[in-house]
Order: sequence, then structure tokens, then C-alpha cells
Amino acid sequence: MNKLKNRLPLLILFFGIAASSLFVSHYVLDIVSWFGVHSGPKISQEAREGIDTEIRYALIQAKELAANTTLRSALHERDIANLLGITADEAHKRNVENIVVTDENGVVLSRTANATKRGDYIFQTTVWGHLVAEGRGVASIEKGRVNPLLIIAASPIKEAGRLIGGIFVSYNLTNDYAKRLTEKYLDPGVELAFYSYEKGVVATSFDDPEMNLRLTSYFNKAFPNSTFTNEGNNSWSNHVQFDGGHYMVRYMNLSGTDHKFVGSVVIFIPCQPGTVAIIIAAILTLLFFISSTLFCHYRRCSINGRNPVSISLLSLLVFTLTFLLSYLNIIRFTTKLTKPPFTIYNSTMAFEPETSIVSKYFEQRIAITVSPGGEAINTVSAVINYDPKAVKIKNIITDKSFCDQNLFLEKNIDEANGKVTISCLAPNPGFAEPKGIVAELVLQPLNDGFIGLRFDPESQVLANDGLGTNVLRQATDGSYQIVDESLTTSTRSLLVFSVTHPNIERWYSKKIIDLSWVAKPDHLYQYALNKITDFVPDKTATTTQRTTRLSVSEDGIYYFHLLETKNNASTALAHFPIRIDLTPPPPPVIRASSQKVATDQIVRFNFENLDTPPSLQSGFFIQFNKGIFLPVQPPLFMPFLFSGNYHVNVRVFDAAGNTNDASTTIEVN
Repeated sequence: MNKLKNRLPLLILFFGIAASSLFVSHYVLDIVSWFGVHSGPKISQEAREGIDTEIRYALIQAKELAANTTLRSALHERDIANLLGITADEAHKRNVENIVVTDENGVVLSRTANATKRGDYIFQTTVWGHLVAEGRGVASIEKGRVNPLLIIAASPIKEAGRLIGGIFVSYNLTNDYAKRLTEKYLDPGVELAFYSYEKGVVATSFDDPEMNLRLTSYFNKAFPNSTFTNEGNNSWSNHVQFDGGHYMVRYMNLSGTDHKFVGSVVIFIPCQPGTVAIIIAAILTLLFFISSTLFCHYRRCSINGRNPVSISLLSLLVFTLTFLLSYLNIIRFTTKLTKPPFTIYNSTMAFEPETSIVSKYFEQRIAITVSPGGEAINTVSAVINYDPKAVKIKNIITDKSFCDQNLFLEKNIDEANGKVTISCLAPNPGFAEPKGIVAELVLQPLNDGFIGLRFDPESQVLANDGLGTNVLRQATDGSYQIVDESLTTSTRSLLVFSVTHPNIERWYSKKIIDLSWVAKPDHLYQYALNKITDFVPDKTATTTQRTTRLSVSEDGIYYFHLLETKNNASTALAHFPIRIDLTPPPPPVIRASSQKVATDQIVRFNFENLDTPPSLQSGFFIQFNKGIFLPVQPPLFMPFLFSGNYHVNVRVFDAAGNTNDASTTIEVN
């Protein structure tokens, strides 16, 4: 009985430490994030301060440029050549990427990043442009019209209290910019990625192109509330493994000037799970050894009469238990960025800009872009339909293309039928960057109003897999509103735009619609929203303001009707179409060749999308055992190498971004 009494305190101490090891191992990721060699909160704070410093610097440059007397003089005289020269010199001197100057109506007069692109309206087409039109400054990270994310700073240019123009300074968040940020503000080894809620991962600081490819394929638009990002949580952390490298992951949400979520900064902090587990185990073991030694020194406890040996053995047991539990918990919650065992059908094709307001008297360059989405591609065929009565396609420019300049198989403009065909090759190993330009179209608008550019179903993107697999998941059409500035203010058509629903060729799942227009003094505006194509609004809804917010509750093509009046006489009428799709598609049908298979057997999956045009989006997304959704096309042949039950979830998207899921279980013995 005395021996038991002597052993009991030591055993209680042992089991107490063992229980502590279970608790600590369960929260090992949080412990490492907070107290590791690279503290997660510390690194996050440094990243936030670095980005804020960049934003403040851009704002200082915008304000100084707005006060530049030489620039103001050139703006006043509409000396575009001089403006281009001044802003190019200032961009070089101030180390800024792009400087844009607009007139008092928000029409671009000069742009350093693309000197030939002018005549588009910034005040009407961007949130930050709206603020400058109101005489306010801007500095933030925003969703760009062309690039998914950019740092933008802007300042109004005023003369005698009157707005005469605007100055915009911006940096695109590219791979090079991400690398510069990490080198300037973060510890060696820490990496960054920028995540756009619309486009997925759009830029990283990793030098390894394979890592960039994996990140792009795993973390993209396939899952808006992805494994990495969640709008409601701004301090989440996880652990990822890429080949032999391990990283703790934290992120910071990014919100624009309208306080809407635009994306995240994902921070990769180097981590060694084995070393972390050893350190945690060593700390708990040392705690047990010291406390048990002191306890036995003052309380004459014994186990088989050999205190030092017994304490050492128990300490070894504590170390082993804590190490194994900590290491296994780290591995358990690790996202392994391995190469997917099947072809990724994740390429998207789009126009840049996707939508805009432009002057009839300026040529416009519209880029055709492809985002491979994690799978190397080697062939692109873009077929575009347009109305030859509304716009003339003057040329096809390929100097910025990722395709080999000597491997353009077709560059054809068919004016009679309104069709452009471009086909080109990117030799092995193909093209796998987040986004690339196929070609640029030089457009000359012929009339005011709307023009559309639409991808033909013949458009294709082929994977560099030796099989010529078409991996094009979605092609987004473009729409452009043309303004005839030769008309007087009184005869010019009303200019209506929606920041939330800008592209009249695209379906949207947003029920709240923000609309704006160029309002004139002493005019009254009557408006209505319905599904009637040609409708004249009465006085039910009237305003003297230049904006309104409306909402809808059902699907369909709506029209915003705006009637301008002065002294009860109509002066202009505009109709702005809006495509709304709020309804999720039907759940996909999953067909598996077998629900029960042996290990190493292959299951053939077929999927069927029951949604109907025009909202159908090609492709499906598949998830195994609550892992990451990956885009695929049927049929899918999947090997199952280990026994167990595999939960298979298939997600389908429509063109508006609505989703629906279906699931099945494969039993592997």
C-alpha cells in the first residue's frame, strides 16, 4: 500500500503531462503560428504594413502629380503628346508602373502603361472613378478592369474649385510585384500569393514555376469560399506541403473603397513539422522531468525503488508520445499540393477589358486572354463574332502573345460575316502562367450605342498533354458602350453604366443592382426596371441624382430605362440590359462504373449537367474526401490505391457562378 502511495503522485504527474501533450498536439498549428521561428501574427503585420506603405506612397505620387503645373498646363490645352511625355518621365522618376490622366468627364487622355489606349471612361466604369468625379481622393487595393487586382491611388485635378481632370497611379499585382514586396518587407523564405475572388490565385512570389502551377490549379474560382479564404475569418491558418517544402499559411482579406471583398493576400511561412514536433515534445518532456525530479526529491516517491531510471523512462515515453501526436496532427491537417492524377479542365478565355465605355473617335485595343488555370497549354483557337455594322476590326496585333510569333496558323478578319479567327501554338513545354495574351484586336467603333464581341463555340484551348485535350472551361463575351463626342451635350445619348452588372453580354447572380449615369444640371431623371425591351418610364421614380440602387427577385433579362427631362420635356432616353440568373443549376448526375472495387482498380466516372442554355458552363469540379475541388471533364478514370470509403462530391457551375452539388461513395476493399 505504501509503494502504491509512493508511485501514485508520480503517475498522476505523468498522466497530467500526457494529457497536456494531447491538448498541445491538437493545437500545434496555432502554437507554431503564434510562437514559431516566423511568428504568424508578426509576419501578417509586416505584410499588412508593407502593403499599406505601398498604397500611401502611390497616393503621395498622385497628389504631387495633380499639383504639377506643367502637367496641368498640358491637360488644360489638351496636349496629349506632351501629357504622354510628362507622365512617362514622371513614372520613371517616381518608380511607378502606370499613370493615367483623364479630362473632366473621366475620358482617358494619356496612359503610360499602354500609350495607344485612350478614350475610355474611368469615372463611369470604376468605383474609384466615381469618387474622383465627386472630387475625392482614393488609395486602396481594388478589382481592376483589366487586371484582377491592383493598387490604385487617385486624386482629382481642380482649378478654381472646378474639376478639370483626374490623375491615377497604379501597380498591377503581378508575380514580379509580389516578389518585390517579399524582398522589401518580409523575412527571407516567406512567400506571398494574391488571391482574387473572381479569378483565384493571380500572382505569387515563388520562383518555382511548378509551385505557381500547383497553386493556380488548386486554389481558383472553382470554390469562392475556398480552403484558403473565408470572408468571415481574417486570421485563419493552415499547413501546406509542396514536394519537400512545408509552409504555414495565413491570409489577410482585401476590401475595396466600397468595403466589398475583392480578394486576399495569402502568406506562406516556412515550417519544418519534424523540428516543430521535437521542440514541443522537448519542452513538455523537460517540464515533466524537472517537476517529477523535484517532486520526488521532497516526497520520497519511487517506482521499483529506482527513481532516476523510472523518471527517465517516463520522460522518454512523454517525449515519444508528444512528438508522435504533434507530428501526426501537423500531417493530418496538411494540404498536399501534389500534381493532380488527371487532366485539369480549367482554362478560361476572355476579353480585356471585358467591358468599357469608349469614345467613337478613338481606336481601341481589346486583348484576347487565356488563363490556363494550372494545366500547361500549347494551342489556342479563338473565334469571335461581331456586328460589322457597329464596329470595324482593323488589325490583329500579336507582339504581346505567349504564342510563338512564327506559329500563328491563322489570323483572319471576315468583315462580310463579322468573324475573326486566330489560331496559334506555344511549343513544348507550353504556356502555364496565370494569364497570357493570345492577340489584340484593333477596333474602330462606327456608331454610338453598344457593341458586343462573342466567342464562338468553335473556340478551343488544348492541353500540352500529347492528346490535344480541349481544356476550355468557360469563355466570357465582352460588351462596350460607344459615345459619340461630336454630338452636343443636348443631343448626345444618355450614358448609363452599372458597376455591379457592367457587361450586358454576361449573366450575373447578384440581385442588388447599382446604376449610374452622367447627369446634367437642371434636369430630372425618371427611371424604371422591368423585362420590357422598349419602355418609357413615368414619374413613379424620379431623381436629380446620378445614381440609384435597385433589386430583383427572379431570373431573366431586365432593362433599366432612364428618361431625361427638362421643364417637363423629354430630352433623352436610354435602355440598359441586365442579365440575372439567381437560380442554382440542377444537381449533376454522377455515374460510376462500380461502387465497390478492389485496391488498385480504376473507376470510370461520367457526369451529366442538367442545366439548360444559355447559362450552361462547361465542365465539372470533383472533390474526394472533403479535399480540394478540381475541374474535370467526363469521362474521368480514377485509380483507387488504398482501401477505405471515398466520398466523391461533384459540383457544377452555371455561367452566373451559381453552384449545385451531388455526391456518391466508392467502397475500396
